[in-house]
Amino acid sequence: MCFSAGASFTGGIVISSIGVAALKKVHTPSQIVFAGIPLFFGVQQISEGFLWLALTNPEYAAVQKISTYIFLLTSVQL
Repeated sequence: MCFSAGASFTGGIVISSIGVAALKKVHTPSQIVFAGIPLFFGVQQISEGFLWLALTNPEYAAVQKISTYIFLLTSVQL
């Protein structure tokens, strides 16, 4: 999203909520992967929010490292 930590957290919560709702409506196992896509992107947005906070506050160095790895793993296009 790249606007601010608040925007990333808000977007991540909304997208994750949609993902959870979609997973609750799954009827066959083959639908789980597709229903989980919004949850995957929600996690990416939340990790971006933590990255925004960590980059502006040096005392969050441990959070920066973890959130960077999560963000990069969810950003990789296979």
